[in-house]
Order: sequence, then C-alpha cells, then structure tokens
Amino acid sequence: MAKSSGRAFTRVTIPVRARITQPDVEVDGMVSDISMNGTSIRCDWQPLKQDAECDVVLTLGEEETITIKAVGRVVRGSDDRVAIAFECVDIESIPYLRNLILYNAEETDQVQHEFAEHMGIR
Repeated sequence: MAKSSGRAFTRVTIPVRARITQPDVEVDGMVSDISMNGTSIRCDWQPLKQDAECDVVLTLGEEETITIKAVGRVVRGSDDRVAIAFECVDIESIPYLRNLILYNAEETDQVQHEFAEHMGIR
C-alpha cells in the first residue's frame, strides 16, 4: 500500500498475529495494516479503553520465534478494528518492524527514504 498524504510513514497490509493488553484486558487479533507509527488490528476491541495506553505484541511466524513489542495508545475503534498509535517500540523490535514494512511495501525506495528521514518512530 502506498503512502497516504499526511502520513509520515508508509502503511503496509500484512496479516500478523497481535495481542493488545491493558490492565485486566487482553485482546487477540490480526494486523490489518501497519506502519512505523502504528497499526490497525482486526479484533473485538470493545473491552479496550479508548485513548488509553496499551501494550502490543506482534508475533511473526508459526513458531512464535520473532515478536515485535510496542507501547501504544488506542486512538479509535470501529466495527471490527482498532487503531493504535505507537508511542514506543522496544529497541530490539525496531529492526524487525522496519524489515516487516520494507519487505512488504510496494514502493521500497519510498520506505527507505522515510527511514532515512526519520530516526525514530515520529
């Protein structure tokens, strides 16, 4: 998926297992799309508190060998999806997140340019 106007980072569509955790709530789902700034996850999001911090764990591969961990904020939910803005991505997860986006992007040159322009996730 190409970069949309107004977005700092390209979003890519890729099915990755996700777990969203808030105090006393844990929701499993599948990533709909993802960027360096956040993700949209297909799930039953109603138990989650909107505009509240959450932990996000994305699991790559069948044997759960690679995980991407982030702290985010639930920014909105609609129908069967929740949008989460990343506030902090675990330092060990950043290379996996970058590669996940780069290798699934339609415009890899654009993604590499974005990475060069932004040292962090914002």
